[in-house]
Amino acid sequence: MRQYLLILLLSLLACSKKQEPKSVPQAHVPTRLDQSWIDHLAPSPDGGIYLSDGNDIWYARKGKAVRVTVIGADHLSVDELASSGDGVYVCSYPSNGKAYYLHRDTAYPIEEVDKATQLDISASGPIKEIGWQPPAEDLLEEGE
Repeated sequence: MRQYLLILLLSLLACSKKQEPKSVPQAHVPTRLDQSWIDHLAPSPDGGIYLSDGNDIWYARKGKAVRVTVIGADHLSVDELASSGDGVYVCSYPSNGKAYYLHRDTAYPIEEVDKATQLDISASGPIKEIGWQPPAEDLLEEGE
């Protein structure tokens, strides 16, 4: 009987092992630019360039760089940087699967609007210098 109770007690002790705490996601620790392996580059229309190591983004101009602040997140895992005539865009997969518009040292989440007329299509940069004007809003038909 004693042996039976001793075995039961030992098995209960073995089953009630201290459970390991669940792993808590670690906060992103920014990397210094001089310690990064840059693998994404995108020119900016203003003459600067965006650099990324996949986890952080910097805006560089004339030999100096500043880390980009992300609105609504602590950082972006960069999948793709793409330049267009109006700026640079970043796709942040897999960190949050969103797209952002980069403007100098800030990344803004892209906001969906209902109509093309709500987009800011005013001319800027070289297009403005040659006198190009966007079409009047009344030329945009409903349903386009």
